[in-house]
Amino acid sequence: STFFTSPTRIRLIRRFKIDNLLPKYQREQEELGKQLSALQEQSAEHDSTEQNAEKWISLIRQYSDLKELNSCIINELITKILVGDKRRVNGEKVQSIEIHYRFIGNLTDGGMEQVNKKSS
Repeated sequence: STFFTSPTRIRLIRRFKIDNLLPKYQREQEELGKQLSALQEQSAEHDSTEQNAEKWISLIRQYSDLKELNSCIINELITKILVGDKRRVNGEKVQSIEIHYRFIGNLTDGGMEQVNKKSS
């Protein structure tokens, strides 16, 4: 007779497989959990962005036939305006302006819009 009987050998092989595969599966589960969290966060951000865009569209539709801009309208549409220091670039006065609109934020690509004024 052999030292290991067939059922004992099978139990050892199963235990070996479990001991070797379990850490791999745990790492994989952890990684998938992180990916799921990231996807849920992206989905929530997308939903929020979509809701804010819908709010902006609803708000701006009220002013589609705007004849005159006043402080009430500006306060309703804009949350803040950041104005940078004046400086000279190639002999021209330049000043940065950043406008943050309600619900959608800043519309410029670089975040700052440059306003050039002719030097006098």
